[in-house]
Amino acid sequence: MNKTAMGKINRLIAVLLIAGLCGAAASCASQNTSAGAVQTSSDEQAPVSIVMTYMHNGKVPSDMQDVIEAVNLQTVPAIGVAVEFLPLTITTAQTRLPLLIGTGERIDLMCNVFQDATVLAEQGLILPLNTLVEENAPYIAEASHEFPLFDGSYIDDKFYSIATIGYVYGTAGGYLIKSRYLEEAGLSTQDRRMTLDGLTDVLSSIKSLHPNIYPNALNTTDQKHSNFAYYNIFDAIGGSIVSGGLLSIEATTVENLFETDEYRDYLEKMRQWHLLGLSNPDGAVTDINSLDQILLDQSCGMAMPFQPVIKSDIQYYLSEKMTNFQMTDIYFPSQTFSQSVSWSVPITSAEPSAAIRFLDFTYSNHHISNTILWGIEGRHYVVEDKDKFLIRFPDGISAENSGYFNTYGLYGDRRFEYIWSLDNDRETNAAYTRQATGNKTQAFGYNYSSLKMNTKIIAINQVLAKYLPSLESGSADLDLVYPKFLADLKTAGIDEVIADNQKQFDDWRSGQTTQ
Repeated sequence: MNKTAMGKINRLIAVLLIAGLCGAAASCASQNTSAGAVQTSSDEQAPVSIVMTYMHNGKVPSDMQDVIEAVNLQTVPAIGVAVEFLPLTITTAQTRLPLLIGTGERIDLMCNVFQDATVLAEQGLILPLNTLVEENAPYIAEASHEFPLFDGSYIDDKFYSIATIGYVYGTAGGYLIKSRYLEEAGLSTQDRRMTLDGLTDVLSSIKSLHPNIYPNALNTTDQKHSNFAYYNIFDAIGGSIVSGGLLSIEATTVENLFETDEYRDYLEKMRQWHLLGLSNPDGAVTDINSLDQILLDQSCGMAMPFQPVIKSDIQYYLSEKMTNFQMTDIYFPSQTFSQSVSWSVPITSAEPSAAIRFLDFTYSNHHISNTILWGIEGRHYVVEDKDKFLIRFPDGISAENSGYFNTYGLYGDRRFEYIWSLDNDRETNAAYTRQATGNKTQAFGYNYSSLKMNTKIIAINQVLAKYLPSLESGSADLDLVYPKFLADLKTAGIDEVIADNQKQFDDWRSGQTTQ
């Protein structure tokens, strides 16, 4: 933490203690805190300061420090902990966090997004959490009996990360597009099922009317994941794309995604879009995220998971109606987004107990989690319907001019997360979850342990970072680049990693049949 940030925390704590605001803030916090939350008095001992990573989409919100102070006004008197955010872009965090920890950077609480906690644990970068949770996190401990909060992060009998509690479980591939562009092209604006060929026709129709835009927003810079799963069913079976996965609900063979016919067909489609001017030609190098490309009307659509909340949030971000194309069936993979977002305590933490105490508070106190997510009530949002958790922007405020709008739902018990539209209400999400639950992959509940393959996985990730931006943006000549990509993956050891995954998966399945 830098001296300026630390100074702001210290000044805030001083204001709380001297001005006597602690009691009022505690009263505010207690209105939204469950009976199981940890409660301490800041009069008993000096507050502890922690550093928490804060994921953003490339732009640090201008009002972030004000939100931090609003959070601390509640957490200092309630649990004796003050927080400072360490902002990181969500696309580069996987690379930067291990480097920061390795160089001794103080981080007390770390968000893992699509990052395997067991790999971090095996690298000695994060702490086991069993005792920390038992002693500091009653809400999380109780919720873990109902939700898979620790699954996928165990090594032997120790777990190393805590997942968020999802408002919805399951996933599907999808594509969101501005409805007004469809209307101009004489196309239906109804949410509906779509194929890649059909989407090509839609984007081509829009391009013919708007030759100066690239309909498909794209940013594959620093990409180590694949957009393939937005258009096809793919379960990375609890690991990541480097260790293979399943390409259908019934599949039990772990495949190297990158050498499948389905992936080659996907790359050919992306290449076609590039040559037709349907995708952003700078997608492999731009620093403008896909959503802002749409906001600026440089593009009008992008691939996204097909979920009610995503359409709801993005419509508010863009302040206009969106159409949601469903590209795949709704299904339940080995891990859903909620399980792919988890929290860990790095070895560089100066205050592990305070970090977990703060984390537990974000689960039990729904006002705190919504403050971190949406900002300050009355300034960044207004509660429209308290019972339905419905919010809107204050008059004169939009996503474009708000000082704090960050749609990454990464915090706490998301069943109590504020929503921008009743399209994303509890009943809608419950129906989605039921549909997904009835369509589980064969790896549901499985998680690959990559302990023996760390060196190879690092090498494979380096290959992905080299090739994926150009391949998946469509800017690479497939005949020239794709064979080199596959050859480099094999040299890095991808076949050995997938074989290891297959053996573990087979052993796990055998154990399931004998239970």
